[in-house]
Amino acid sequence: MTEGLRARLEQKARRRIVVPLQVSDPGEALEALQATVHRRAVLELTGRLDADEVATLDTLRAQAQAEVDGHYLLLELSAMSPADWEALIASHPPLEDSQDSWDWDAVLPEALAACCSQDVDQPVDAEWWAEQLESTPPRWTWAERNELRSAIVHLHGDTPGAFVPKG
Repeated sequence: MTEGLRARLEQKARRRIVVPLQVSDPGEALEALQATVHRRAVLELTGRLDADEVATLDTLRAQAQAEVDGHYLLLELSAMSPADWEALIASHPPLEDSQDSWDWDAVLPEALAACCSQDVDQPVDAEWWAEQLESTPPRWTWAERNELRSAIVHLHGDTPGAFVPKG
């Protein structure tokens, strides 16, 4: 039996998103994974894939996937309250000649510190995030920083994603 509208809305949780962050080079691990997948496809297409080979290749693929996964951290972010989000962006107006709605260089570390829902043994405050994002030499690419910005906007935006059913 499906729950009614009221019951579902009363159970509504804050938005949450998981951002995969590459923390080391998965190059060799990706090559091993691709080689295993390719080998299985070739054997399957040529009709030479037997049950023992399937088991062996499935084990190798799982090991290779686990190694690739080890090069990524899944950063869990949860939305701030609407009042806290509004206060944060209001406290960092856009820089002069900027087309942004606020100063992202100031907002991003504070938002990440507030939204990080990861269990950590050491706190990851805004100062720590700022040091990470502004490290010299740069460890964060423009694309990685943009992905974090997009995740923060998604958490606090009013528009549901395109994948949400409209009917």
